[in-house]
Amino acid sequence: MNAARNPFRSDRIEALRFRFPAQLDHEALRIRWGNCGRRGAIVGPEGTGKTTLLLEVADRLRREGERVVWVTVRTGNGTGWRSILAVPAGGVVLLEGGERLGALGRLLVRFRLRCWHGFLMTAHAPAFVPTILRTATTPELVAELVRDLDAETARTAPVAALWERHGGNARGVFGALYDRAASAPG
Repeated sequence: MNAARNPFRSDRIEALRFRFPAQLDHEALRIRWGNCGRRGAIVGPEGTGKTTLLLEVADRLRREGERVVWVTVRTGNGTGWRSILAVPAGGVVLLEGGERLGALGRLLVRFRLRCWHGFLMTAHAPAFVPTILRTATTPELVAELVRDLDAETARTAPVAALWERHGGNARGVFGALYDRAASAPG
């Protein structure tokens, strides 16, 4: 199967919406964030939807007229603290990759927090701001996402075994299913 027809291609994965746990939705998350002074972290292992949720929060804030500043921290190249220094006062800072900030980046964020109208980050472990949501996947959740992408694959692929093999990382499961579909005839 060619890449353009692969149901697990990146544009389809990126179009999936974050699935909240029971009794939680965007409004409840916003209330939690507000109760923490609009400072918080979305915490969870890799491939559990943290960035997907942060992107959805960014869209909602922009629609409400907030000035959103997106910062992605990459490993080992100093972008963390440089990006923090470049963020102007005001606005809401959404930081993807908080676990890669390093000591200087964390110090700069703490120092700059009072200049911003809000701060929300993703991280793999609890950090220096309150955790407002912990993300996780289950075999059932990943099976539901796979069904949304391709019902036939959901019926025939060993999704639970793939979830286990990839340590609960949904992106890892989608990558394996992409490769499986790519090797299929047609």
